[in-house]
Amino acid sequence: MSATWRAASWVAAVLFTAVAIAQSPTADTPAKTSRSASGDYRIGVEDSLAVSVWGEPDLTQTVSVRPDGKITLPLVNDVAVVGMTPEELRVRLTELLSQYIKDVNVTVGVAAINSFQVFFLGECTNQVVKFTQPVRILQALAQAGGFTDYAKKAIQIVREENGRERRIDVDYRRLLNGEEVNLYLKPGDLVICK
Repeated sequence: MSATWRAASWVAAVLFTAVAIAQSPTADTPAKTSRSASGDYRIGVEDSLAVSVWGEPDLTQTVSVRPDGKITLPLVNDVAVVGMTPEELRVRLTELLSQYIKDVNVTVGVAAINSFQVFFLGECTNQVVKFTQPVRILQALAQAGGFTDYAKKAIQIVREENGRERRIDVDYRRLLNGEEVNLYLKPGDLVICK
């Protein structure tokens, strides 16, 4: 095997490893429920959506996403929207409304982000905090008012993943010192302050 061949093989292996690491999901990435792969916002429960249909004032309205993940609009009734981007919903509504309206032109915007809630329990000042973007543990704790005077300063995150409850213990002092990952929280997380 020539030196050129070994060097080329080594470079290929390094590039392959770098690409694999860059594409692997880590705990240091924002919640996927609120951002798509392209970075577009994903609609969640309790979000408020501005739906506009050009030339159809009766179909232009602001609607809230119900707990079942649907919105209701005239002509199309209930439409499941949770997890969609506004653009994906625009395309879906255009398809549905085109059965009733010729050359339909739909616009969908997010009027208010209400779905990114994190709940705090125990020795924290505030109990529910709403966010408009992905947030890490320390930032969320700061917005929740921090620990009470009686806290031992331990944190446990309770998260639902694939229908199962997962508990993540976080050492606050190690987190402050940079010895532990400052994880991104996900909508619906429960942060127990001890």
